Amino acid sequence: MDSAPNILIMDNDETTGSYYVLFFIYDFLAKSGIGNELDSLITINQFYKYFKEFNVFRPNLEYFLKTMNQMKTDGILDKVCIYTNQLDVRYIDNYSKWIASDGKVWSPPEILRIMYNKLAHNKKFIDGMFTRPFMPSNNVYNNYPVKDLAKAFRHFYPNQPVRLDKTIFIDDRYQEHYIINTSNSGTDKLSRYPMPPYYKSLPENAFDIILNAILKRNNISLEKYPDAVKLRQKIQQEWSEKNKEIKQLELDNPIKSDLLNTLAKDFKQFYLSKGLTNNITKNIKNARAKAEPNVNQRIREKRLRNSITKSITKRNRGEQEQNKTNKGEQREKREQREQRERNQIKRRTTKRRY
Repeated sequence: MDSAPNILIMDNDETTGSYYVLFFIYDFLAKSGIGNELDSLITINQFYKYFKEFNVFRPNLEYFLKTMNQMKTDGILDKVCIYTNQLDVRYIDNYSKWIASDGKVWSPPEILRIMYNKLAHNKKFIDGMFTRPFMPSNNVYNNYPVKDLAKAFRHFYPNQPVRLDKTIFIDDRYQEHYIINTSNSGTDKLSRYPMPPYYKSLPENAFDIILNAILKRNNISLEKYPDAVKLRQKIQQEWSEKNKEIKQLELDNPIKSDLLNTLAKDFKQFYLSKGLTNNITKNIKNARAKAEPNVNQRIREKRLRNSITKSITKRNRGEQEQNKTNKGEQREKREQREQRERNQIKRRTTKRRY
């Protein structure tokens, strides 16, 4: 192999879009059993329509993916894949799944894969998808090597030595803190392009609008599913609370709407180049340099929150212990007072007898 293959690896959440509503609606379709009545194509088209309308996708994602697709057509880009922390529940036993009326088993990352293909105007645009396995603990960042870029390379080129010098991995996290096992390449650090996270809160009625459109287009009435009404209310309330959190995160993390337009041009230059001495290398280094203080700030904030939580817990325990002590002292004083009163009554009764 004269040169390393050109590979683009994309994360999902907060990188290409803000997909929280997808998880809640998927949860409803899977647990209610209504998903079994739905047509795959009709339902995916409704997700796609409203994701574009509500700006669930990061601004200019369609332009970016169409540009990447054209680069594949022109032979500039070799592979495009997804690498996400999302669970692919299709392969997890005893897990609620949306199985459509046509027998198609869906999962959130599979839905996004199809929508990326639609945005790129190519049904075969995405070449591969890597997800995390199910674990008893959900603390994936501490317990599992979440993103292994060498694994992605070996999947496409099993008989070639790992070379990541022409690979770009875009993710909203500063990957130094949790990506491991990117071995066998001295340039893998330059492959990681940290993106500013994209959060998008939706209108308060967005959950209803999307779900109602799905049900209507599939000619489904909830009257046939009395238990689904309560489940819907419960899941909708959970989504509403999450949407409020996202709103604050959106305010705290403003983005540049033209970011993906710029990246499309820079990435094309990177893949066309023969070496690493080009603009995208500088951009990656600059992006990493800008991301590092933000990550350190996040770490400090997390430590502060943990410290505050511990302080509050300690204070609460102290108050509880103090309350127990106070109650014990009060009970003891009350018992002593009652005993004195009984003794006085006993003495007065004894005097009357004599």
